[in-house]
Amino acid sequence: MIQLAFLNTTFTTRFLILAFLFHTLFLKLYLLELFLFILSLFLFLFLFLFLLFLLFLLFFFFIIRFSISNLISKKMAAAAPRINPIRTDQNNLREWPMGATEGLIRRRRHYKEEFFVTRQRDQNRIWERISNFIYNNYNVDTTARQCRQKWNSLVYGYENLKNLNNNNPRGYRTFTPSFYDIRFYNEMSSEFWINTSNYLFIWFLI
Repeated sequence: MIQLAFLNTTFTTRFLILAFLFHTLFLKLYLLELFLFILSLFLFLFLFLFLLFLLFLLFFFFIIRFSISNLISKKMAAAAPRINPIRTDQNNLREWPMGATEGLIRRRRHYKEEFFVTRQRDQNRIWERISNFIYNNYNVDTTARQCRQKWNSLVYGYENLKNLNNNNPRGYRTFTPSFYDIRFYNEMSSEFWINTSNYLFIWFLI
């Protein structure tokens, strides 16, 4: 009996010890899990704050860049020679620099297909793009209307010089060609602005 009681006591003690060890192990695992959760929470918070900081830096950078761009644009606009709208007519191109004039011709050639398929009353948006191109590349401040008038003047001067070179067979009224007419005659000689493929379609657009 005594030996059986001793064995029962030993088994109970071992069971208690094992239960205590398992309890300690589960407690450590729980604490470890809690620690990892808190650590991940701190990491998430750190990443969130870091992203906010980056967004703030980007926003600050764009604000500074926009302010500098506006300042430069205002200075360039102040420095750009403005074409006098009173003196810019079909017979007066003296205030247009040579580079800007050549850029206008080449840009008009660049948009020739778009001009062909755009109604005449809707072509102002294309002239706006050409005006912006002249300003951005030649620092000459012109409006879309001034670009269109200058182009019409170039075409008129080209046709006049062409008639003079051909002895004016149809008897059109002619005038002494300007320096612009002579300087850009070859540039205009391809007559790229004339669409001979479909006159009916052009008439419909007008």
